[in-house]
Amino acid sequence: MSTKRCDNRTSQLLAELKTLANAARDNIYTRISIASQVLADTDWIATVHGGDEIKARDALQHEFFHELGGSYTLGTLIEIFKTFDEPTWKERRYNLQTMRALWEEQREVEGESVQRKRVKLAEYELAMKKVDESQQMISMLQEQLARANETVDDLREQNAVLRGRIEELERRSAA
Repeated sequence: MSTKRCDNRTSQLLAELKTLANAARDNIYTRISIASQVLADTDWIATVHGGDEIKARDALQHEFFHELGGSYTLGTLIEIFKTFDEPTWKERRYNLQTMRALWEEQREVEGESVQRKRVKLAEYELAMKKVDESQQMISMLQEQLARANETVDDLREQNAVLRGRIEELERRSAA
């Protein structure tokens, strides 16, 4: 008799797990949809996050998508959401891995390799950082050169004064 109760209890737990899993699948699409709408509200972003869309997106991700542990950024989720209609999501059982793979495949077909873009962006950012550093170095060196030129001018004046004194002393000692 106790085995039968265990089987019934286990069956109930499995049914509850299935209900929760189905709700979670359906829920992710709805949450991404709502987050997309919230991020479209520029007044909210301006008021709550000082106009910083990245801060707003990060806050939503932290608050409402924390269970993903950063494996999917909210920005990527919204791009995937906007790329495919709900029947496509439903057909793939709202599986994020499947949807991301489909999204990346479509992007590569369109000639926008995600990896190539990341590399180009990283190279650009590195180049811009080097340009900024070079400009700062040039400014610093120009300031040092200006100070050095002033010092040279001052030393030339002092040298001329000292040469004049030497000549005067030589004349006095010769006389």
